[in-house]
Amino acid sequence: MQRSRGEIRLSFKNRDGLTALDELYQSGSGKVKIARAEQGRLKEAVIINTTGGLTDGDVFVARVHWRKDTTAIVTTQAAERIYLSRQGNAEIHSRLIVDEGASAMWLPQETILFDGGRLKRTNTIEIAGNASLIAVESCTFGRTAMGEIVGQGYFSDGWQIRVGGKLVFADRFELSDDIQQRLNHPAIANGASALATIIHVVPNAVEICDAIREIISDDSAIGGCSSLGPLTITRLFGKNAHELRTTTMRILELLMARTVPDHSGPLLPRVWG
Repeated sequence: MQRSRGEIRLSFKNRDGLTALDELYQSGSGKVKIARAEQGRLKEAVIINTTGGLTDGDVFVARVHWRKDTTAIVTTQAAERIYLSRQGNAEIHSRLIVDEGASAMWLPQETILFDGGRLKRTNTIEIAGNASLIAVESCTFGRTAMGEIVGQGYFSDGWQIRVGGKLVFADRFELSDDIQQRLNHPAIANGASALATIIHVVPNAVEICDAIREIISDDSAIGGCSSLGPLTITRLFGKNAHELRTTTMRILELLMARTVPDHSGPLLPRVWG
């Protein structure tokens, strides 16, 4: 059967002290919209998958480059949906490059994995030693508000991050077969049906894990925060997508305020509304 392939290549440049679009390439189901400039808003690009979802054999590739001294948000128009697969995997591959002095914010909305869906997702990131990054990836297993659960399926979420050319973080989280049963295991998700990983890289980082843990505690959420050299890594679990999103947004606002302290306007992407 015919399968979909989407690809976008996007880069930002510094023009007279402001962040501007440099390169834009779109192919197949991959489209990008640049949000209209508004006073008090960061530069924002929105990725769109025109197929409305992915299934086995579908591939979506994103390559984003923040050039020297740029600051921009890249997000997605809506939650990505992973539908029933016959046998193969849907694949999402992202490659992010962040040059000197740049502040990159990779903030896609959540992925929804439906029963029988199969997804392999990878994020490969290269960051200059004095650049900053905030990146989030999340997944909801079924729509709990509609009574959906994910019995059979496959989910693989991989990260590889280099700072100043040095590999500082490599991780892969994987679930297969009866996903809901595995999520119910106390050592995996203890019954949670939504999860998120938030990565923060900033030069000369001030310890912020205590502030993140306070947010997690205030929201009665499940999660933890760790620092590994220049990285701060937060893992969150939620009973449903709404619960997870609420805590994720609070943490992102905290990290963005630390990353662009001179910015006084709204921080989160408009499409997150």
